[in-house]
Amino acid sequence: MASIAKDANGRKRIQFFNPDGQRKTLRIGKATMQQAGAVRLRIELLVAAKINGTAPDDDTSRWVASIGDELHAKLAEHGLVSPRAKVEQTTLGPFLESYIAGRSDVKGSTATVYGHTQRCLVEYFGNDRRLKEITPADADDWRRWLARPVDDEQPAEGGQGLADNTARRRCGIAKQFFRAAVRRRLITENPFADMKGVGVVAKRDRDYFVSRKDSAKVLDACPDAQWRLLFALSRFGGLRCPSEHLGLRWGDIDWQRNRMIVRSPKTAHHEGKAERVVPIFPELRPFLEAVWEQAKPGTEYVITRYRGDNANLRTQLLRIIRKAGLTAWPKLFQNLRSTRQTELEETFPSHVVCAWLGNSPRVAAKHYLQVTDEHFAKATASAAQNPGDSVQAGESGKSRADLTGQRFGRLTVLRRAGKSASRHTLWGCLCDCGQGVTVIGRDLRSGHTKSCGCLQREAISDANTQHGHKTDKDGASPTYESWRSMIARCMNPNHPRYEYYGGRGITVCERWRDSFENFLADMGERPAGLTLERIDNEGNYRSGNCRWATRKEQANNRRPRGAQKAAQYSTQLVGMDRNASEAICENSGKRASSRMPVVFGMGDAGLEPATSAL
Repeated sequence: MASIAKDANGRKRIQFFNPDGQRKTLRIGKATMQQAGAVRLRIELLVAAKINGTAPDDDTSRWVASIGDELHAKLAEHGLVSPRAKVEQTTLGPFLESYIAGRSDVKGSTATVYGHTQRCLVEYFGNDRRLKEITPADADDWRRWLARPVDDEQPAEGGQGLADNTARRRCGIAKQFFRAAVRRRLITENPFADMKGVGVVAKRDRDYFVSRKDSAKVLDACPDAQWRLLFALSRFGGLRCPSEHLGLRWGDIDWQRNRMIVRSPKTAHHEGKAERVVPIFPELRPFLEAVWEQAKPGTEYVITRYRGDNANLRTQLLRIIRKAGLTAWPKLFQNLRSTRQTELEETFPSHVVCAWLGNSPRVAAKHYLQVTDEHFAKATASAAQNPGDSVQAGESGKSRADLTGQRFGRLTVLRRAGKSASRHTLWGCLCDCGQGVTVIGRDLRSGHTKSCGCLQREAISDANTQHGHKTDKDGASPTYESWRSMIARCMNPNHPRYEYYGGRGITVCERWRDSFENFLADMGERPAGLTLERIDNEGNYRSGNCRWATRKEQANNRRPRGAQKAAQYSTQLVGMDRNASEAICENSGKRASSRMPVVFGMGDAGLEPATSAL
């Protein structure tokens, strides 16, 4: 129990026993008996909490937070409360500085958003405003100020003019700041605690599908290869800009498997989500190859320009779009990523696309997937093309189209043939070859099944003989063997000479890689005694950079490390005098490559440079 003692001139003191049983006195100065009684009651409660090892009740905690620094210091001196933080920590500006400086765990972009919220709070409330003086009503006023339009003529009357989602985000961060102040016992309640609607909401009215036609115009207007790649990574790769673009390294690119590793700072705090594997889509690869061709030896990052703090990619993209003669769409980079996800989900399962783009089906449906004009056109075109299709009610009550009489590839639908084990509708069809077959209706409509199997058998047969060039090992023509060896050296990591071709980035153009006929049409038959050579040894296998060459021509077009090694090779190859060989190398005008040490190996017909054989 505590008691009140009176001193002269109306001063009061509280006498009590501390938790150790020692008698203590706390002088509170001039006070009425009612005021002194209130202090005595709180001291009794604080002593009881200390003895029981529990926290004070909420009313007592609020009382402790509201008292002046002098009385608080006296309570702390007797061990009844913890010493109060330094006075400057209880004002807004210093507290925010201290809190943000201590959050070294957040990403740079998050720290930037913290800074924007700090600026708005200090601008509205003042740097020296005490934290406990900011009320829930003040928090509501601050939120309205964020959304109020800027008034250039009377700045004091205007606000920040922030968009709704931006204001929501800043209120959410302010709520986080003051929650930290509560946990540090600087204040007893969070003025933002009851504020609703601080989460970012999807604004689907700002969705925009960036067509391939418009994308081509933007790419044509880009100033250089790196900007074209930045745009292509967003539009065709679905990467988040700029964090995932700038984090991409050449070591992440798997040219042979057409894949790349994308590191994602946004999802790195989720277990197993720090990185993902993304296909190098056919639309993306040419832009990636163009930047690779320009990369200097030893370059680590794919994007080397536009990495500085002053590189505002959004502003630069706006200029590029205007240069292309287009009107800028909302959410520039977000809608590029959204467009790609919408495209891919037309072809691949949702869980696959989400794995590639680094989100979830729920997030994709809420923020990314769009309903486009093409969807409406496809729906109305289907109805127009098949106006006579009858619709019948199935056993489940759902309607289904009657495919009887329709043609799909080589198949003509004859009748409905019941249900499959998975409850899909089956259709009996007649193939043009005369064979009957039963097919799931979904496979007919999607184009997955176009024949009884005869199309595939014919394709395999055609692949075994191409323009008279057999593919079996014993009967392969020299031309076909050169084509096959070229692809193996560049695409097969198990090939003994892969490290000198595919291993250093040399690849085969898509036209040749996918078709021997195209290769034959561009290069013609391989003449006797000649082999395939790249004219530019740093370039890829493609039309315009390849020719049929003799051994001597290939020897003069090698990729030496230096004149001495090249001379040694020339001497071995043609048996000439070493000094004469060195002279030829020095006068050949060929620049030594610094990308890879020189290695020589066996080509089609004997010893020749490994960089250009076959």
